[in-house]
Amino acid sequence: MKKLLTGFCMSWGMFCYIPGPKKWDEEARPYMLAWLPTVGAVMGIIWAALMAGLNLISFPATAFGAIATWLPFVLSGFMHVDGYMDVNDAVMSRGTLEKKRAILKDSRCGTFAIVSFIFLVLVEFGVLSSAAYYLESFTALTRAVLIMIVPRAMSGLMMMTLKPMDTSQYQEMKRDKKAEAFLLIQLVFWIILAAVVMGKDFNYLLMTVSACILGTLVSIFFAKNELQGMNGDIAGYGILWGELMGIVSLAIYFG
Repeated sequence: MKKLLTGFCMSWGMFCYIPGPKKWDEEARPYMLAWLPTVGAVMGIIWAALMAGLNLISFPATAFGAIATWLPFVLSGFMHVDGYMDVNDAVMSRGTLEKKRAILKDSRCGTFAIVSFIFLVLVEFGVLSSAAYYLESFTALTRAVLIMIVPRAMSGLMMMTLKPMDTSQYQEMKRDKKAEAFLLIQLVFWIILAAVVMGKDFNYLLMTVSACILGTLVSIFFAKNELQGMNGDIAGYGILWGELMGIVSLAIYFG
């Protein structure tokens, strides 16, 4: 139980910008990753509540899109942006494995990183602006919450199960099947709860969940293959790709 609670504090402090209790224990690192779905759920509920509130006061669509795009980055403290940009810089360099890994560790920001992040933000802003006045139904808002949960769950699971890069801080982390099971239990719980809330719109839930899983896993396995190993940067890269695909799935609902 101590590891479980410590892991929650670690997960909240590491992956969420909202102030919370601070505890750290290296042995609880697997549970830090295991709590990612619930930490994502809290951020997703805040995100959905903000969008519902902006619609309630008939906020202009363009401004709505800007704020709705901005908030998820802020809630995570821009934590995953660094990984997304670093991986894009490394992979798009098309160099040797040694060169890619050197770029991955380089604190400087390259052209590929900046351009890829700009396109990510533009797509999310475009979709959220277009869907602004529709993001007030329980169906749409529930799907928005799932967009913050599913990519984190899948990325955390990949971090726990895939072979880490020899330079990764997770290299010494021991595999903990109880932590992995705990992560999956949370993911299933949140999906079932969302299905109950959405009722007859279950097909749209399935579409969003599938889009998030596909975006996260394809991007992670692509980056892992390019860099020959898994690390925190790749996990963040997968989360942002999963969120992007989930947000794009919202446009399909309103298309």
